[in-house]
This record gives sequence, structure tokens and C-alpha cells, in this order.
Amino acid sequence: MRRCRLFWLPLGLMIASFTLARPGVVITDTGQRFSGEIVERADEVVVTIRGMATTFPREKLVAIEYHKEFPQEFAERLASLPPEDVAGRIELARWAMDNRQLTLARDALESALAQDPNSAEAAELLRFVQGQLRLDARARARRAKGQEPSPAPQRTPTLLSPTDVQAIRRSEWRAGDNSVRVRVDPRMARLFAESQKIRPEAFLARPPIEQARQILDSGYATEEHRQAVLILSDPAPIAEFRRNVQPLILNGCASSGCHGGPNA
Repeated sequence: MRRCRLFWLPLGLMIASFTLARPGVVITDTGQRFSGEIVERADEVVVTIRGMATTFPREKLVAIEYHKEFPQEFAERLASLPPEDVAGRIELARWAMDNRQLTLARDALESALAQDPNSAEAAELLRFVQGQLRLDARARARRAKGQEPSPAPQRTPTLLSPTDVQAIRRSEWRAGDNSVRVRVDPRMARLFAESQKIRPEAFLARPPIEQARQILDSGYATEEHRQAVLILSDPAPIAEFRRNVQPLILNGCASSGCHGGPNA
């Protein structure tokens, strides 16, 4: 009996650690962000990213942000947009499309067109979303009638973390592309300025896009300096991909009748 208890105790603790894990982001005192499954302990926090666990002492963390359920976060983001922010609604719709939340994407696009009926981008995306919803509805109807097998269980995909997305956006952002929205951590911007012998007050007085461009173009910027640059919207190459290529993939290759179907 004692041997049995000794076996089950560590197993129970291990299961509990998985049960208590929640998806989120930890932010270190150097401004780095790590996204994964989070388990909080008394004096440390464990973040598991793609199966690799990293332990952070609590005193090295400035914040822990847990992810909300997608519909809840979507509703909050949509409610926070000013009525006239059509671009924000389109960006929100693209985010929903990336997460295969087509009904929510439709809601955001209809809201965008209610504000600007002449938005060609919103109208084009809405046509695509409505078409995909019709295809999905037909596939469900065929499965209900036994005319199409149920989709085979699929392996959970490895999704890009917010850190991955930022790294891609930084690599794709080209000089002269002033269409992006940028935020720079002021503390790290100050440290970068000091490392370059630039007066911090003068550097911080510049527009964020200029601060970001100088940090990323500098051969002396550290990885921490670079990670302080947060690009909040897609650079031109990614925007072009979303506009011209991604709809073709989602509506063709990734549809239920092709690579997205049970007989892909």
C-alpha cells in the first residue's frame, strides 16, 4: 500500500500541473514576452512552449496575461473600436479568419460596411467569408445525410505565438513603409538611446515609427532592443499576401472539397 501511494503521489502532482496550465503570456523585467501554457507556483512561473518548459523566478516578471476565450476577446475588441474605425473592423475580421472564426469575421465585416458601404476591401472579404460559410454548411448537410464521411481526427496544429508573429512582421517591414502601426517600449527605447550615446529625451520625442526604424536598422541593437518594437499591423508584403493570395488558398486549397476535406 505504501509503495502504491508513493507511485500515485508524483503522478497526481504531474497531472495537476497539466490541469492547472492555462494559455497566456508572461512579460519579463527586460520587456520580453513568452507565450505558452502557464503554471504558477509559489515563487516561480513555468511556461511550456511547444513542449519545452521554461521556469521564471517571479521577481523577474512584471506581468502575466492569460488569454481569454476567442469569442469573448473578439467581442471586447469590436466593442472598443470607435464607430468610424472601418480599418480596425477589417483587421479584426482578418484575425477571426486566421482563427477559422468565420461567423465572427462576417459580423466584423458587416459592421465595417455599415460604416462605409463603399469599402471595396470589406465587401470583397465579406463575399469570400459568406462563400466559405455556404461551403461549410453544404458539407455539414452532406455529412448529416450520410453522403460524406465525417472529417478524420486531425492533429492539433502548431500555431505561431505572438512572439513569432512579431519576429515575422519585423523581418518583413521595409524602410519607407509608413502604413504600419508601431509601438515601442519606452524603457527599452531609453536604454537603446543611451547605448548609442543619443540623448534619451530627444529619442523618445520622435514618432514611434522613427524610433522603431532606427532600432531595427541599427547593427548595434540587441535582441531585447528589437523585441521592444511591436508592429501592430501587417507590413506591406504580408498585407499583399492576405489580400491577393490567402483568399485563394482558403477558398480553394483549404476548402472542404480539397486539402481541408476528410479525403484530402
